[in-house]
Amino acid sequence: MRYSENHHLNSDDGGTNAHVALHLQGASLLRAMEFVDAVLAAAGKFVLEAETPISPPDLTVSPGVTVLRPQTSGQCVYYDERSEHVADVVPCTYPYGGGCPHLDNPDVLCPVKDACYAMRDVARLRDAREAEQDEQDADMAAVAPSQTYETAAPEWVEPEPEEAPVYTTPAGPKGAPAHVTEWTAEEDAAIRDATTAAESVTLYRSAVPDSGRSDAAIRVQWYKKVRPGLCEARDPLPDFVGDVVPVTQCEEPAFLPGDRVRITHALHRGQTGKIERYSPATDNYLVAIDGLPDRIILRDKDLEVEV
Repeated sequence: MRYSENHHLNSDDGGTNAHVALHLQGASLLRAMEFVDAVLAAAGKFVLEAETPISPPDLTVSPGVTVLRPQTSGQCVYYDERSEHVADVVPCTYPYGGGCPHLDNPDVLCPVKDACYAMRDVARLRDAREAEQDEQDADMAAVAPSQTYETAAPEWVEPEPEEAPVYTTPAGPKGAPAHVTEWTAEEDAAIRDATTAAESVTLYRSAVPDSGRSDAAIRVQWYKKVRPGLCEARDPLPDFVGDVVPVTQCEEPAFLPGDRVRITHALHRGQTGKIERYSPATDNYLVAIDGLPDRIILRDKDLEVEV
């Protein structure tokens, strides 16, 4: 069982106030109730006797008399240890306003002193800022009207509406484009005497200089119209001694590497690409599809000139 006590005397124009705090810890419930009753009885008796005027007490310390002074060290007597185990118990039981009296005394120990110290600093900063703001407001209110300047609002000028630009599309040549028109007899006659696809392009350009057909379209037309008859008219002689059947005669490809083509194969129908390589042994073309990393092998029947 542990017993501690503390008291405070505050004097002002209204008189003197006395506060006595007694703590009895570790006692049984019955013993604690007896302690409370004894303290209240002694305090009530003292109040009743105080109505009789008495002479000022002799403050001289006599032998055997204990003088209670403000706490200067040790565990703070206002700290309630029950707050460590009970949620609704306030840790600090100091009954007076103004905050903890031991906040600036490091010798008085309290588990919540750091939090109280931080709250006090925050309150001081807030009060200082409010005071500074009040001073600034007072200074602004004290400024004479002649010292204030009003800034005129800028005059708004409505911008003139801009004329909408007029776009004209140049008129294209009348009639269907060259790549969709049928070949005329004059155009077929221009490539009839060519023996190779490259020669057909040269002869066509010289005969029809104003035509808009591409070189690939001219070569495709030569392969369709001229090459079949040319291969039948030629004497199929062997290329080398010992060959029975000619190997390379009339085997020029319909498309050359770099030509732009459109795919007609069902797997990639409508997609465009570029001829990367031609394989004479299999008569296949390696086509790079536009916009895709894929390359596909197709025959000339699955390709047409890109429009």
